[in-house]
Amino acid sequence: MRFFRALFAALLVSMATITPAFANLLTGTSPVSGSILSIAPTSVSLTTDTPLAPMGSEIIVTDPKGNRVDDGALLVDGTNAVVGLLALTEKGIYQVEYSLISEEDIPLTGIYTFTFNAPDKITTPQPTATKDPEVQNSSSFGTTIFVLLVGVAGLAVALGLVLYGRKLYNER
Repeated sequence: MRFFRALFAALLVSMATITPAFANLLTGTSPVSGSILSIAPTSVSLTTDTPLAPMGSEIIVTDPKGNRVDDGALLVDGTNAVVGLLALTEKGIYQVEYSLISEEDIPLTGIYTFTFNAPDKITTPQPTATKDPEVQNSSSFGTTIFVLLVGVAGLAVALGLVLYGRKLYNER
């Protein structure tokens, strides 16, 4: 009977000290995996459920021809890892390959893709001047009066302080 009690106690202690195994999971991507984009992203962002280690992680983005288009500057902040992108000009499927190291040294690796439909001709929009009638017709008369009154009040306070100081100095 003592043997069974000891065995039961040992089983309870071992069950209480067992910790569950954790695996780092990818909880979000930007651009979203499998998405079709008409505007080129400027970065790729991956979010995990456990904090990432500041060193050792890597995100590589390649264009449809296999050329690397990320700038190589990986920024890790908590559960987010972000890498900047060069200007995307090729139409097609872009591949994001990642290897992220969590603070518990659990590597998370994988690949996902997104599609970029580059415009046939990339143009830079030209700025156009617009006239806002409210801004042009606004009166600054009230503002001018206010500033003048504040200036006069400041001078009156300064003059009062000078006279008060003279009075105190002459009484000594």
